[in-house]
Amino acid sequence: ASTKVYTVTVLISSVTAKDITAFSFTTPAATGVITGTNIAVTVPFGTNVTALVASFTTTGTSVQVGATAQVSGTTPNNFTSPVTYTVTAADASTKVYIVRVTFARGIVSLKLRSTGYRDGWVPESSENSNVGGSGGNTDSDLIRVGDDSGDRQNRAILHFPTYYLPDNAVITRVLLMIQQDNIVGTNPFTTLGNISIDIKKGLFYNNRFNFTLLPKESFEAPADMYAAGTIQNNPTSSWYWALLDNSAFQHINLIGITQLRLGFQLDDNDNLSNNYINFISGDHVQQNKRPYLRIDYYLRY
Repeated sequence: ASTKVYTVTVLISSVTAKDITAFSFTTPAATGVITGTNIAVTVPFGTNVTALVASFTTTGTSVQVGATAQVSGTTPNNFTSPVTYTVTAADASTKVYIVRVTFARGIVSLKLRSTGYRDGWVPESSENSNVGGSGGNTDSDLIRVGDDSGDRQNRAILHFPTYYLPDNAVITRVLLMIQQDNIVGTNPFTTLGNISIDIKKGLFYNNRFNFTLLPKESFEAPADMYAAGTIQNNPTSSWYWALLDNSAFQHINLIGITQLRLGFQLDDNDNLSNNYINFISGDHVQQNKRPYLRIDYYLRY
């Protein structure tokens, strides 16, 4: 006649559960990010999204897109537009998820060689004057950066035809590559710091009547951005390089030319000796030795 009492608890949550807890594609491999009832999936650029098959896990009893029952890993759908997934719970209540598929950016790389007839270098007029003394000959296959026996700084100009970029390009990365020819005197990197890069959307100085010499005013002409990048003393097979700062991308001229000005961070070392590097310019007979910009971009639609 003894008794034992049991308490039965009905877990309402298991009856009403209707979540999508994971969502992905196998081909191409892409995992969805679930935020509330929104699911965002990024697929590679160029993917055919008209018949993608989703794999998913759910706490509900069934999943539908419109009137079509969904089987994880089996049922294809057209994701050209957002797709609505309806999850039904055991108690027949429903929950709606919106799946949006977007393309990863299609990054394109473009290599632009500098234009030799506008490349050149300009010496300072005198020590501490901070103005150009004469135009650098643009016909030379070398450009000079450093100081000379009069403790005058030498700055170089590189001229790039960035109008080859599409007008709707969105730039993500800019790499400058420039090859050393020789060093005269002491390596200026040891006494003058690194080479700082200024950028100009167009010409630093427009001399409409003289195409033989680089205008001396290019030495001190205002830049759109100073110190847009830095060349350090870490060359690879005589090639020096610098990544431009992201904030410099706005000064890349998509419909014209872009110039870079190179100069050491310290103007001279007061030893009244030549201490400069000759770099190869865009006039060099071997195209693969000329300076170039490698620009990565995608298209804004």
